[in-house]
Amino acid sequence: AYALHGTCVEADNYTVPRREFCKKMRDLQILHQARELVYDVVADVRTPRSPPLDITDLGIQEHVFEDRNKARRVYWTEYVFTEMQVLADKIAATVQAVNNPEQEGGAQGQEEETFQWDYSIAQLEEMIASIPPNELLLPLRKSFDVELRKLVRTAQQRPLDKSPLYPIAFEIVSELVARVPAVINSVRERL
Repeated sequence: AYALHGTCVEADNYTVPRREFCKKMRDLQILHQARELVYDVVADVRTPRSPPLDITDLGIQEHVFEDRNKARRVYWTEYVFTEMQVLADKIAATVQAVNNPEQEGGAQGQEEETFQWDYSIAQLEEMIASIPPNELLLPLRKSFDVELRKLVRTAQQRPLDKSPLYPIAFEIVSELVARVPAVINSVRERL
């Protein structure tokens, strides 16, 4: 006796979309892993920090000072910059003495908070304003304010080397100086 067995299989209508889905998921997985590798590499890179500005360089002083005080239209000169640094130190010492009167004698064991002027005139004005206007400190506060105003007025005057006529005048004077030996020789020959 023969037995006949039959199997009926229904066609899978989702074979093609399933393959596309698997391929798409594999591509996304590869992309995700590649991104993780790149992010890990970037996170491990240590970019060296740029060194702090060398404020002793006159060119950097000029750029920083004029940039921080752009609204006031002031010009950097070595004299004004140096005098404002001295004034900033005086004001900072006064403010520190007013805020910490017990440290005036030089308290031991405590680190002094060092003042760092940010090269802006506004910071100096704020520090002067922070000095209490009592009868003992009022003359000192006024003298700081007067000195700062004088320095600001001086800084607002355009230096000669920043004048638009400076290069022309420099060239003319240089040509005159270069001709002096020839003129002296011609006068000497006449005599």
